[in-house]
Amino acid sequence: AVLSADRSTLATTGNLNNHIGVPLTLLRLTEEHRIAIIEMGANKVGDIAELTAIAEPTHGMITNIGKAHLEGFGSYEGVITAKTEMYGFINQHEGTLFVNMDDALLMAKSNGSKRVTYGRDTEADCFGEVVGNGPFLELIFGGTDGLPYHVRTALIGSYNLYNALTAVAIAQHFGVPDQRIAEALTAYAPNNNRSQFTDTGKNHLILDAYNANPTSMVAALENFAAMNSDRPKLAILGDMRELGEVSEAEHKAIIALVERHELEARFVGPEFKAVQRNAYATSAELIAELQARPVRGRLLLIKGSRGIKLETVVPEL
Repeated sequence: AVLSADRSTLATTGNLNNHIGVPLTLLRLTEEHRIAIIEMGANKVGDIAELTAIAEPTHGMITNIGKAHLEGFGSYEGVITAKTEMYGFINQHEGTLFVNMDDALLMAKSNGSKRVTYGRDTEADCFGEVVGNGPFLELIFGGTDGLPYHVRTALIGSYNLYNALTAVAIAQHFGVPDQRIAEALTAYAPNNNRSQFTDTGKNHLILDAYNANPTSMVAALENFAAMNSDRPKLAILGDMRELGEVSEAEHKAIIALVERHELEARFVGPEFKAVQRNAYATSAELIAELQARPVRGRLLLIKGSRGIKLETVVPEL
């Protein structure tokens, strides 16, 4: 959104980030495009290496390395190996990496690379900080002109700071004026069930049901627990899929985190059902419960893997 506010930009749409989606995205390239942002996903080691060979990127960025798709990768170490395959291609072709300076793992894996850093530390090439404690992310980032820029975004959660700083760092690297960057961040409206805030007239919803893994679930819950709100909070949490043999332990850990923060919660999906007898096996079961006992006047966090279809619960809220 930030780059496209300044120049013709092609970007991946939806979840076209695999060996079919990446070529389809590249086929949309025209002479008018100045920049192409190609999202690459992986379910196993080797996927990113294959996709970088197809797309031949000149710049690269890994948002983070979370505990996702562990079933396919075999372990967290497998996730690390797979995701950093992109670093190998970029380094081999003398490209540039954008790296979160506050992420020790990514800094170590990119050591010796040509890189642009971003983070909370003023020593980063692009630095910024969260300000305020409201539900929406507010930040200040350092401009290339030496001035601070204050931005109030429509993104829910302080954990989105690094997503915002990634956009700032990349835009600054390509010469987008700081004021235009700030305006684009302010105007950006999240969609596709990602960090969306909705006032339904019945409740306030934080809808983050695009996907979920243990890392993102913990971040969302920690942020939700810390939010100031005059409304009672309720978390509706769906299964985190494709975790393989660690699934039971990871779902138990999320339940323990909810209890530690003394949050009221509804758990949905067969994985949660296996470890929490009061959980709902499907979203349809929860919908029936909400129809019988409506929820009103709450602040709700709704997060889970796409396969659980938690977005279907929203009309009842």
